[in-house]
Amino acid sequence: MSSGMRPSDFFEHEVLPVLFEQLPSVYPEFGFKRTVKGWEATQDPGGMFGVRPDRILVHRDYPFYISIAEARNNGLGMPILAYENGGAMPKGKAYVDIVRRVAEKAGVDASVISGKKLTPAEEREIEERRREMREQAEMRARERAKNQAQEDAREIGKSRELIAKAVEFGDRTVAERYYRNRGRKIEDMPGGELPKSVLYVPDCGFKDMTRAVLGVVIDERFEPCAVQRAFVDNVGKPIGVSFGGDPVRKATLGRPYGGLCLIGEPVEGVPIVLCEGVETGVAIHECTGWCVGACISAGGLEQVSLRLLGQLLERTARVVIIAGDLDVSMRGQEACAFAADRIRHELEVHAAELLPTHLNTPELVSREELPLEGKSVDWEDAINLDIDRVRAVFEGARLGATLRLSDPERFEPKPEPEPSPEEEQADEAAEEQQGERDTRKYRPYGTGVYPKNQLDAAHEFLKSHYAPEHIERG
Repeated sequence: MSSGMRPSDFFEHEVLPVLFEQLPSVYPEFGFKRTVKGWEATQDPGGMFGVRPDRILVHRDYPFYISIAEARNNGLGMPILAYENGGAMPKGKAYVDIVRRVAEKAGVDASVISGKKLTPAEEREIEERRREMREQAEMRARERAKNQAQEDAREIGKSRELIAKAVEFGDRTVAERYYRNRGRKIEDMPGGELPKSVLYVPDCGFKDMTRAVLGVVIDERFEPCAVQRAFVDNVGKPIGVSFGGDPVRKATLGRPYGGLCLIGEPVEGVPIVLCEGVETGVAIHECTGWCVGACISAGGLEQVSLRLLGQLLERTARVVIIAGDLDVSMRGQEACAFAADRIRHELEVHAAELLPTHLNTPELVSREELPLEGKSVDWEDAINLDIDRVRAVFEGARLGATLRLSDPERFEPKPEPEPSPEEEQADEAAEEQQGERDTRKYRPYGTGVYPKNQLDAAHEFLKSHYAPEHIERG
């Protein structure tokens, strides 16, 4: 005899919609405030999450998750049910008990998962509700995918419009001043000019005329998908621009996930370098003359499209050097090591991790391999100190590139721990109520490799709404 609705179905379809609207009152310890995308915390309860409160989010599309929008934490976070259970996801009978507790806080009647023996009429009613919930969930998923594709297409379209405006303007004098102010010698770069992926736009389209130096980001189709904007004045000096919060000097427009800003062209017999920032990439390009892919951020370095990288490697020495940042938080170091191992494991090419360490930048880095001044150190900093020394370091990394993983266990499947007899009994006892366990991985926005099908959908939307549109590569 059926014993009612599965707790996972009940929680997702009955409790969450109600709970989401009541989050500030149900969990006052977060001080949640409403945003366009959901709820944002104003305080970290007891320092439990270890990040700035404004990085703690409950996204409207992922209401089952207290998300951490912090790259160092791999964009993970904590399911609400785990938060209710002291940090660990409940199992077996505990899962059902926690669902009941959350339902009670949200004011939702949980008798439907009481486990009582049901009459045939009640069974039919519950089965009908399950069918309706499945249909509603599928409809919401389709609607979210459609909305996401349209939103992506709009953002990519905006980035392409900005690129087109910069290409039409043509004059990159301010961009040259910006890079000269950062220590670059344009005349020493290949061709004696800035890379073609670096542009300048005299007006970003804000209310006041805001200038920006652009780094064009391409996807695996070699089509523009985003731009990084470095805001400047009319002589190339960085300025801050406010988007409703604290002023920022840089901001990305479009969908850069998995893409890179290609600085220089791939050359046969020469390595490709991957780094985080566009400015760092231009400095490395000046120093080595090699092709550099700037991935915009540490997360971008980790999630760079291997299909895109693989196409570039077909025209090179099939050696990748990952030039990471040295961060106090260790984020840059972690991203560098992960990206190198991912490339070795997936593409089976030689790779080398390269960080500005004490050995090659003792002026900036301590013997403990931490920045001396308490702020991140990147390869642009090192090149500005001694370009010849850095050039030798990169040549040494080229010769030392290897297929050997720095962390062999990183990509090995991890076996599930054997449950104790007590846990097995508890799971079996609750199985009739819980049914099939929900093992989906809910990931907040901005993490992991951006789903290719969503970018595909965005491209199709662009074709149908903006065609004919042709922006030449470079």
